[in-house]
Formats: sequence, structure tokens, C-alpha cells
Amino acid sequence: MRHLFLHSLALILLAGPAILSAADLDSAEQEMAKFIDDTNASAMELLIETININSGTMNFPGVRAVAEKLIPEFSALGFNARFRDGAAWNRAGHLIAEHHVEGAEPKLLLIGHLDTVFEPDSPFQEYEELGGGVARGPGISDMKGGNIIMFRHSGHWLPWANWRTWILP
Repeated sequence: MRHLFLHSLALILLAGPAILSAADLDSAEQEMAKFIDDTNASAMELLIETININSGTMNFPGVRAVAEKLIPEFSALGFNARFRDGAAWNRAGHLIAEHHVEGAEPKLLLIGHLDTVFEPDSPFQEYEELGGGVARGPGISDMKGGNIIMFRHSGHWLPWANWRTWILP
């Protein structure tokens, strides 16, 4: 079942733009499809980089390293992004990214997490291409892939929204 899910996710990420291009799209949807086509390679690079950072729940430096990799990405979209250390409550901490537009509606809250269940001594540590558009790696679909999609796409498509985004360990 998990293999089917990963295969489906890979298919959506890699083939989705081509499928969308074939459909009748309005101008906003065409802009979204073009954005996906134009940025898919760099999104995949960033995904692979974050997958290859061990961020097991109790690997506080690893979780922080993933946050530090994503903070500039959020900042480039106009978010006020920062890391809040969680050592006081025996957790790695939180990446908090906020984007305020005065009087904007709707207000959105997006939540994800930076950690995986694979601690530093786990043999499952790196991104691996399996062929046929299928890959695996720690956090590829839960949640590192979701984090990339969350800020890459929603940050570009909804600039009018009033954002408060928390990515939790």
C-alpha cells in the first residue's frame, strides 16, 4: 500500500504538469501549470536535499538543519520565517513562517512537520531512485515532500492571503 502511495505521489509530481497542460485550463490554472513546469526541477532538488538530511524526531540538530534549509525559501516568498528552539520541552523546535497582508481574507493556517521517524542510526537515510519515476527516502511523502509543495505552490498562488504557517517537529 505504501509503495502504491509513493508511486502515485511521484506520478502526480512528475506527470501532473503534463496532464494539466492537456486539459482546458482557465488563465489562473494555466499560470499554475506553467509555474509547476518551470519550478519542478528546483523543487525536486530541494526535496532531495531535505530528504538527505537526517531529521529523526530526537535528532535536534538534524531537524534544525531542515528548518535552516527551508527558511530562505519561505523568506524569498515574503514570509517572516524563523526557528524556535524546542529544547526546553525536549523537542527539536519549530519553523514558524508568517505572511501578513493587512485586512486580507481568508486567513490560512498550514501545518506540517520537519522530523521523520528515522533516527541517525537507521539504515534508511537517503533519497534513492528506483526507476520508472519511483523513488524512496526518509520523509519523501511524510512530510518533506508536503512541505516543499506547501510553500512552493501555495506561496506563489495565493499572495493575497493572510498567512500563519507553522511547520512542527
